[in-house]
Amino acid sequence: MKISSKLSQDRLLLKIKNSVENEPFFSFSYFKNMGSVKIIGKFKGNKFRLNKRIYYRNSFIPYFYGEVVKVEGGSEIIGEFKMHPLVRIFMGVWFAGVGFSFLTGLYSYCFPGSGNGNNHPLGWGGLIPLAMIAFGVLLVKSGQWFERNSKVDIIEFLNHCAGASTIKHGKKG
Repeated sequence: MKISSKLSQDRLLLKIKNSVENEPFFSFSYFKNMGSVKIIGKFKGNKFRLNKRIYYRNSFIPYFYGEVVKVEGGSEIIGEFKMHPLVRIFMGVWFAGVGFSFLTGLYSYCFPGSGNGNNHPLGWGGLIPLAMIAFGVLLVKSGQWFERNSKVDIIEFLNHCAGASTIKHGKKG
């Protein structure tokens, strides 16, 4: 996503910084939910991460990872929405572990002599990894559904800061 602005790189970055509340050191802390500013941010140089303040727990809230770059005639905000890195790592481990469990059970079912001698090791137990995969997908999708308006709010906030003249959606680049 790109948002163009006639403001200089420094002025636009300062306007964004002054309009958000700094994210607490522990981003998963309770104190993140206290305050009145709608958008929370973390900044490093001209790069930043923004998310909408929520007053409840949802690890699947979208974060906007962006940067302000200098272009001819002003600046641009370039970025994309992603889940928090720790949540992405956890869900990656979850799906990898459950997928591995399912594949080893499937292998034991297809090659009965390779397992513990049970001719049908999948049985009802084989449905457990499938149920865990379905639960993981449902968990992520429902968490994202609850935050479906967060992306819109962050984009509106950035458009307001930039006094945007154009918005382009697509890959970062």
